[in-house]
Amino acid sequence: MRPVTITARGHTNVRARHPKTIELTADVDVTPRGTCIVGVSAELDRRGLVGLDGPVVVTLTCGHASDAVRGMANPRYDPGSGRLVIRRSHHRAPDTLVVDADRGSADLDRALVAALARDDAELRVDIAPDPDSPHHTPRTWDVDLAAVQDAALRVGGGAPVTFAGPLPRRATDRRRALTSAPDSITIWQVRPQDVAAVAAEAGDRLVATVTDPATPDEVVHDAVARSPVRAKTAFLVVRAPSTPSADDALLAALRDAGVPAKTLQDALVRATGMSKRDAYTRIVDPA
Repeated sequence: MRPVTITARGHTNVRARHPKTIELTADVDVTPRGTCIVGVSAELDRRGLVGLDGPVVVTLTCGHASDAVRGMANPRYDPGSGRLVIRRSHHRAPDTLVVDADRGSADLDRALVAALARDDAELRVDIAPDPDSPHHTPRTWDVDLAAVQDAALRVGGGAPVTFAGPLPRRATDRRRALTSAPDSITIWQVRPQDVAAVAAEAGDRLVATVTDPATPDEVVHDAVARSPVRAKTAFLVVRAPSTPSADDALLAALRDAGVPAKTLQDALVRATGMSKRDAYTRIVDPA
């Protein structure tokens, strides 16, 4: 797992008094009733938040104030929920990025909470593997992945190359991760036995399959590896998805027919993988 950084903003209604949860929300406004909320306008639609796994440390920084929370990443987290929740419980809801956390918002440094209780406050959230966790298992990302990079650059026309880490094993989570990739060539680590299934889900965006990199058995395949199950490790190189599209005329017709904007928004998010905010803008203010 690679480190991920997202940003959010403070709000005058930040209280951070909840004993069991900490929350960031993509909403721009909150009421004092949201006692677990520590940040608004959070950037939650980044592909980097999908499929995180293992022990993590989440560091919250605002100005000179900082605090850290430790727990286990939830690989089933869905940024499209519009929320990022850290829970002390083991409840792996789609809006929850971290479970089994060592604290709730009431336990955060009060200097940090005071700094966040301002509308102009800027919050930085760093999510990284926790090397001090007894459950920590180092992932070998310092191997020579030159073959993977070469395959990506050969077809990418100089586009950025992103190492995304392990692809979620659950089919629905895999598809969500593949459709929310950034504007770059993305390299995913997959189990050799999952190569065929993932390749089918990636479709014509699959660039190459690389098996056993940095070993004498290293092979770069232009498409799907012929015998991936025999490999010890496998990586897929995938092009970024095209910009999500929708039939604006159909959306307008459904809206005019009385279909609620929330219903259209949810359907558009599921169909295209775009963020809730972009989907809502597409519906209420189409370009």
